[in-house]
Amino acid sequence: MSYPIHEVVLEAGAEDTALAARLRRWAEEAGVPVRLAGPHDDSDHAPPEVAIGTSKQSLRVTRQKGAVLKACTGRTDSLLCCNLQVITQTVGCPLDCSYCILQDYHNRASIRIHAEPEQILRRLADELDARPAGPLLRVCTGQVADSLALEPMVGFAAAAVRRFASRTDAVLELKTKTDNVAPLLGLDHRGRTIVSWSLAPADVVRREEHRCASLEARLDAARRVADDGYLVAFHLDPMISDEGERRRHAEVARLALEAVPSQRLAYVSMGTVRFLPSMRRTLTARFPDSRAPLGELLPDVDGKLRLLAPRRIALYRAVAETIRGQAPDVFIYLCMEPPRVWRRALDVEYPDRHAVEQAMSRSLRQRFGL
Repeated sequence: MSYPIHEVVLEAGAEDTALAARLRRWAEEAGVPVRLAGPHDDSDHAPPEVAIGTSKQSLRVTRQKGAVLKACTGRTDSLLCCNLQVITQTVGCPLDCSYCILQDYHNRASIRIHAEPEQILRRLADELDARPAGPLLRVCTGQVADSLALEPMVGFAAAAVRRFASRTDAVLELKTKTDNVAPLLGLDHRGRTIVSWSLAPADVVRREEHRCASLEARLDAARRVADDGYLVAFHLDPMISDEGERRRHAEVARLALEAVPSQRLAYVSMGTVRFLPSMRRTLTARFPDSRAPLGELLPDVDGKLRLLAPRRIALYRAVAETIRGQAPDVFIYLCMEPPRVWRRALDVEYPDRHAVEQAMSRSLRQRFGL
């Protein structure tokens, strides 16, 4: 899979790192120019409506600043979430999904890649070691980037897999819409990495998820990593309102569960399309054929537009019924939904996100010994 990368930019202080050398080699082979950015270079700043397009054409190597491990950016007290923790080694994405929330706030004119992955992973280990004992921690690299889109060029995912192999308090999740799994195969992961895919009906992938692998290619990649001993997860998220939506998304779930046996399937999440009202204008301008902003979308408790709750509940129940019919032991959860929706859609009740995290941790420990 190729992306329209037109330049590599090396910031001051990052130009002599191993990652910079790796990207120089890639750029030379690909015929992509490399330039050095001085300490006062401000070419990386742009308003979101400009940045989202230009950022997918430029890779910028910079130095890590601030904490390595952060809470999921979508977390809010009014909605239940899985308490996912995030590593932001890369910010930005060469894929181009119509509904991507980066369109609403990303103000950088490049994909920013932190220059020293091994240093990031050492600092991450220190941060994990300093945490008190508790539920199994899930750490993901795919919150504001795709975990594997740039892996052939950057190599961070493979390094992270090796690091997490020896941990007993945390697992790594690599979340992707690509089929770039070759760098992961054959690594000594010791079952401590979960490779996950966002899935949607094939026509939705073609219309909404540009530069992403097809549904068939994603499921084939999932089979390959499962055969290599990795745990797999699926995210049916965001489900977009369309004719026959319950049947169509339940069919995606059926195909996913046929591709990966339940003995290798860690969990399945569900969510529907959601975005802030301010993003609708950008979405419709960039993707006039998109169906993501259509349907009965109204502001919810966090201010984001969502389908009406009864419609979301009916969709979740239909898909959950398919999942439970084929893989009754697999943990199912919802992404960013209030407790009442969890209760009516899944017949489960959690008081807060910590209870969700603990339930998922118990499932992973009981089923896989993690």
